[in-house]
Amino acid sequence: FLALAYCFHSQTVTSNLLISKVLIETSCFFCSSTSAVISKSFDPMKKLPPSTLTIEKGRVVNDKGIRELIDAFTLLKSEYPTNESYLVIIGPLRDNDDAIPASYKEKLISHPSIKSVGLQKDVRKYLMLGDTFVFPSYREGLPGSLIQAAAMGLPLLASRIIGNVEIIENLGGYLFNSRDVK
Repeated sequence: FLALAYCFHSQTVTSNLLISKVLIETSCFFCSSTSAVISKSFDPMKKLPPSTLTIEKGRVVNDKGIRELIDAFTLLKSEYPTNESYLVIIGPLRDNDDAIPASYKEKLISHPSIKSVGLQKDVRKYLMLGDTFVFPSYREGLPGSLIQAAAMGLPLLASRIIGNVEIIENLGGYLFNSRDVK
């Protein structure tokens, strides 16, 4: 999960139209807005772009994999301190419905590269700015957030659970094991 949270992607705005473009193609890695295939020999940290904006949308609760996402992102930032990547989390912070621990709430507030923007009526402005979309949920039915991100042309990274698997298999993207930081 950590290694794949930065699927490399570029977006160009031309005549107010967002166009997804392939950035990297090597013998061991290929990523586009529709698919990602990674071999065991690929070290994504060596290819990490200088700046990436990763988006996550959903209730900010344990069941959505927020702890693992924050752990993966902070681990990335500690191992690569000069990298200027950012994580934007869209969704309400819940205090009673499977609330995340206080230490994670503190990271949402204090980490200089993590921005929690709360519940948003229109998420398109955030998705348009994103380079990739990550969805680390533990369980889903029909993952609306993943579908929204796909509709906006973002590369998709999602936990290997029912709902996410069907979206990724049909629209493309990369699946990682649920609850797995690395």
